[in-house]
Amino acid sequence: MLSGQCTISNLQVEVGDCIEANYYSFTLNFNISESPGDNFDVYLNGEYYNSYPLNELPVTINEYSGSASGVDTLLVCASETEDCCAEKLIENPCTCDYYNLETNVISCTEDSMKFNLDFDYFNVSDSFMIGSPLGFLGTFHINELPLQNLAVPRMDSINVLIQDQNSSFCFNGFTVYDESCDQCSISNVLAIPTECNDDNVFYVTLSFEHMNTSESGFTIVGSGVNYGSFLYEDNILLDNGSYMDSLILGPIPGDCETVWEFVVYDNSVDQCHDFTYIEPICCEEPCEIWELGMDGMECVTGETVSFWLNFNVANPGNGLFHVFSGETYVGIYEIGSLPVFIESFPFNGETSLLRVCINDQEDCCAVLEFENPYCENEDCSITELVVDGIECTSEETIQFYLNFNVTNPGNDLFEIWAGGQYFANYPINELPILIENFPLIGEHPYMRICINDQENCCKEYSFNDINCNDIGCEMSAIDPTIFYITTDSFYVQLDFEYSNPASNHFTVQGNGINYGTFDYDDVPIILGPYACQDSIFLEYVVRDIENGDCQTVLELGVIPCLVNTSKTTFASLSIHNSNEQIIIEDEAYEIHNGSGILYNVYGQKIMNFGLNNGQKEYRVQLPYLVSGIYIVHLFSGSKSYSKTIYINR
Repeated sequence: MLSGQCTISNLQVEVGDCIEANYYSFTLNFNISESPGDNFDVYLNGEYYNSYPLNELPVTINEYSGSASGVDTLLVCASETEDCCAEKLIENPCTCDYYNLETNVISCTEDSMKFNLDFDYFNVSDSFMIGSPLGFLGTFHINELPLQNLAVPRMDSINVLIQDQNSSFCFNGFTVYDESCDQCSISNVLAIPTECNDDNVFYVTLSFEHMNTSESGFTIVGSGVNYGSFLYEDNILLDNGSYMDSLILGPIPGDCETVWEFVVYDNSVDQCHDFTYIEPICCEEPCEIWELGMDGMECVTGETVSFWLNFNVANPGNGLFHVFSGETYVGIYEIGSLPVFIESFPFNGETSLLRVCINDQEDCCAVLEFENPYCENEDCSITELVVDGIECTSEETIQFYLNFNVTNPGNDLFEIWAGGQYFANYPINELPILIENFPLIGEHPYMRICINDQENCCKEYSFNDINCNDIGCEMSAIDPTIFYITTDSFYVQLDFEYSNPASNHFTVQGNGINYGTFDYDDVPIILGPYACQDSIFLEYVVRDIENGDCQTVLELGVIPCLVNTSKTTFASLSIHNSNEQIIIEDEAYEIHNGSGILYNVYGQKIMNFGLNNGQKEYRVQLPYLVSGIYIVHLFSGSKSYSKTIYINR
């Protein structure tokens, strides 16, 4: 290794647990020698993520949304260089998933039903299989989504399974219903734009398929435009049993920015609709900047100048432009105000780049390079210090808005001290700023403000007149959570925030019931159990035992049961389970075209599954489940059965 060369070594990553879907956290650490600066940059999957100080290593990245592949690429680089980097692959701890399944039946014959399918996915292989109890539908590549014209035998309902080609534990399912065959359907909307004409407008040929539609016709809307109502022509009959209609819409302005949507909906059936869109079409002449110039340059500080800016522009598309010093953003200005005065333009080194870009026109920019002037530094100074909106947040802390002017700060940060103790630092360009939970220290509390690394550039402010001893008790709104323990019974968890209570305890009352006295340290609390069949309108009043005015109220209402418990149950059926599967014993062979649903205690659906006819025993494979209580619901015709199961790992 060459002397003085920056090197990153021993890059280590500790991955945490899966949070939800594809979100997870991880902690990174590494060794670095000869760093050119005090910070390092993090890139994830080829995109810049954030910068961190080297002295804060190890660094934790919280709630990162990983890529759909399940493997993420981490790249760390010393700031201010592209040659001092290290790379590592991270395996997402979240398991595979097919989710947000969307299906719609598009056509039917006497023997079959055809439907379209789309879904989201995470950490799956490139291919997946689709099948039903009555036949294999095929193997498909992820890039083929959405799938169209999938066919299954026609019956009242049929369960369909999606399974990863490389993992039998990665699957999901859905049901196709015969009743959808008689429903109104509009699908496969296609919009084809024409070329722009001399008036900077274009037309769109819109086509779509439909079946079982009403005689009242259809309407087309989108992007704030109502294109009108029309009658179905039914001129072209397709092989799938649906008809195709087409018509021409326009003129439509090619404004270079509008995404044009086209929604086709039946005039009589609210749920019968489909849509498509086209990206912005530009019929206008391109934006152009020329004769960019600056005049009357003067020093403001040792590192900033002021000057008058002017230029010519054609076809800007709006009335604003942005100014940059190299890659450093300076400000936004109105084109109509040109020439404009730039009050503080930062520079560094021997030359600088003045860059001007039209707002929302990333390709419409102009650059001017100029030699930097010699500017002497003047003394740093803080003036016009203002503290406004002071409020007590506890008996010992306050919040307030802070603002001041500063000349020649020399950097971008200022520090705040509380009674001689360091409190925090903030960017100068965020002034005015809200300061929260500022401590009142000593008999004569005060605040000292200093520009970072400028020990002689400070200002003090006294809080002698502030008294927070009389701050009152407050409670936030109640945040409830429902925990189902069976299909028709549940608990209610009450959670809330509080400050400055008059005592250590509070009471809970509601529906004529005194639930008792509780300690604030026990929040959140759980009440119940309740029977959902009782249809009680639940209400709660939480009140401090010594300050009756310190209270919060919740009207929760009637909590429904998870399923309709009035359905007829099976005469003879039993369910038991292990951590890996559910075992269903049907001694009387009562299940016909059966199906099942597995819920957790929060009422969230975990999985669907189907049950073939004529079996005495069924075994349903479970996905990986955390320890806890789950509820199984079985259905066959008008019969239903519910059972609570337990997973213990």
